[in-house]
Amino acid sequence: MHVGQHPPPRHLLAHVSDTQFLGGGRPLYDRVDTDTLLRQAMRQLEGYGSRLDAMIFTGDIADLGEPDAYRRVRDIVEPTATRLGAELVWVMGNHDERSAFRTELLRSAPSAEPVDRVVDLGGLRVVCVDTSVPGYHHGRLDEAQLDWLAEVLAEPAPNGTLLAMHHPPLPTPMPVMQVIELLEQDRLAAVLRGTCGPSSADTCTTRRQGRSPAYPCRSLPRPATPSTPPRRCAATPGGTARRP
Repeated sequence: MHVGQHPPPRHLLAHVSDTQFLGGGRPLYDRVDTDTLLRQAMRQLEGYGSRLDAMIFTGDIADLGEPDAYRRVRDIVEPTATRLGAELVWVMGNHDERSAFRTELLRSAPSAEPVDRVVDLGGLRVVCVDTSVPGYHHGRLDEAQLDWLAEVLAEPAPNGTLLAMHHPPLPTPMPVMQVIELLEQDRLAAVLRGTCGPSSADTCTTRRQGRSPAYPCRSLPRPATPSTPPRRCAATPGGTARRP
């Protein structure tokens, strides 16, 4: 018998971001054991005892884009995903490198092109959008990506759409987050407006998410821990910042 105000969820997702592994098992900032923290997060997920439709990793999988870092994340996460019956959905972040990301996580040919793709989860459409700008911390979508997104969203999905991206497409009161904001957010809003956008498309980003009662997104603490200090970056004209 159903007694809640909303119907039972049709999909259950886990949202993880910013694992930020370094090659060779090196600790992040010389003190954060990312491998142990990610294993801990996977045990926590399995401890819930629920099967998942997907585990969505929204960027900064590796801190410096090293192939070995991606392989270690993959080797820790894949067994848990298999046991939970979850599809793995990988999304690019500003610390990721497209060629190594494709080769090690997607097991596809290397390419420097944006990693944009669509994943169908039994009628729930997950649109993975690569907002990274190689060499910089901020995010941006170019004209070709926006055209592609508009074409994808022109066709409704049976159970709605989830837009998965690294850079938050929303204002933030945190000064440090302004360095990595998504630029030209109005252009993305224009694409979403009038499609299956704000009313039926939720967003999973690096540190915040939009939620719909029909599609709960179980979010774990950032495995690399939120207390680690941000990397220094060199400011450039226009308010953007280069990666060191």
